[in-house]
Amino acid sequence: MKHATMIRWSLIISLLAVPGLAPVIHADTPAEKPSAEQVRQDARELMDSLRTYSAEQRDEAIEKTARALERLDARIEALDARMRANWDRMDKAAREQARDNLETLRRHRDQVADRYDALKESSADSWDRVRKGFSDAYQALHDAWTQSEEDLGDDP
Repeated sequence: MKHATMIRWSLIISLLAVPGLAPVIHADTPAEKPSAEQVRQDARELMDSLRTYSAEQRDEAIEKTARALERLDARIEALDARMRANWDRMDKAAREQARDNLETLRRHRDQVADRYDALKESSADSWDRVRKGFSDAYQALHDAWTQSEEDLGDDP
């Protein structure tokens, strides 16, 4: 099982390294991982900001989005590490739940990567539609991350 999980994560990491998302993934990571509360705050701020950004503010929206995704990626990585560290202490049901949660996170993260690329390439005419698609995908990812954090227990 551990080997399959490692293969899955390798595949996810390679899928996330799409050209448009490379600056987010390869950006310098903060010396300290962001707290769960910081990520929640980032998500609230990003969602509020995206609702109000016009097509003329696209570059600012993309910058803010990249920072929020970087922090969320760091927390997802920490969540995976915590799951692996606790794997031997988990019962079968907890392992299945953790595995399901991470699969859901991966699926949503892939969708966010696609929507992020679309956001970066959007025209003024398509901005509202693309922004809404990204917001919906990001909200689903954030909800899945929150559920995973709750299931594994809060890690500051």
